[in-house]
Amino acid sequence: MQTQTQPVSILNCFTEGLSLIFSKGFRRFIFIPLLLNLLIFIALSSVALDYAQALFSNLETYLPHWLLWLKWLLWPLLVLITLIVYAYCFNLITTIIAAPFLGLLAEKIEAHITRNIPAEETLASLIPRTFKREFTKLIYFVPRSLAIGLIIFMLIFLPGANFLGVLIGGLWGSWCLALQFCDYAADNHQLPFTMVRQQLGQQKISSFMFGGLVLAGSMTPFLNIVITPLAVAAGTIYWTRK
Repeated sequence: MQTQTQPVSILNCFTEGLSLIFSKGFRRFIFIPLLLNLLIFIALSSVALDYAQALFSNLETYLPHWLLWLKWLLWPLLVLITLIVYAYCFNLITTIIAAPFLGLLAEKIEAHITRNIPAEETLASLIPRTFKREFTKLIYFVPRSLAIGLIIFMLIFLPGANFLGVLIGGLWGSWCLALQFCDYAADNHQLPFTMVRQQLGQQKISSFMFGGLVLAGSMTPFLNIVITPLAVAAGTIYWTRK
């Protein structure tokens, strides 16, 4: 196993995945995830926009008069944090709802690149297994995300430590997304989630690069509509080959 991957290798996973998901034989596996992404994009974007407008309009109200000069520094940081939270929630909701379909997509991608066809699994067994796996990941993600969110909230109002909060949020989001989208291929082989964490932890730089690209795509309106199946394909290629 390689301990480090060059950036171009990570980018190749995404470019190869993009060419695959829209090719013949794969398009039928991304139709439902794309439809779900579109619906969630519309709903979540509307909620995020309303929340952001309320947050920014009330910023002057909550800040003491002698700290109003901080609003010019806080605004861009709050925008970044809002986008990170938006991207994280977007992927979390989509991957839970579409988990069985994303598992099938990962299975077909792996079969294509390795020429090894995984053992057949019926939908009746696939659906409960994938939802159970998502629950396992939630147990790992949610408590840590709440703790990190609290740390970010405290740092954001400390002059000099603001950017550290954004950095922590970005790194945590990247790590979660790397785990989320590399796990589909591992789950198809019924490997424990702890093993996936250990394997990605052995390649921290490339794993953070992978998760960072997914995070950036998820923060970009309209691109985030296709990011879920693309990230599944890229994550399967990355996990299988590395």
